[in-house]
Amino acid sequence: MKTRATVRVRMPPGQTGSQPVRMKLAADVLKQSGFKVLRIGRIGVSVEADAQVFRRELGVEVPIASGTIATNPQRSDLSDLVDLVEIAGKPLLF
Repeated sequence: MKTRATVRVRMPPGQTGSQPVRMKLAADVLKQSGFKVLRIGRIGVSVEADAQVFRRELGVEVPIASGTIATNPQRSDLSDLVDLVEIAGKPLLF
């Protein structure tokens, strides 16, 4: 089962706001790591992957109901770029 999440992109120290080049770089590295990139946002990248990809690449255990989880990427290029994963709960249909 695929999980969708938003991965927050870490800004270099002393910099705030959006950096399109850094967002694109993060999206490319996540794609190479086995994630399907759904959207590049202003502060993060929305991705989709199996639980094993989240575990292997970001050090995050899924599924969880919802919430924000600190990442522990093994790859240095990912650890320099991302710091949080936010998983939204399933929508409540009426």
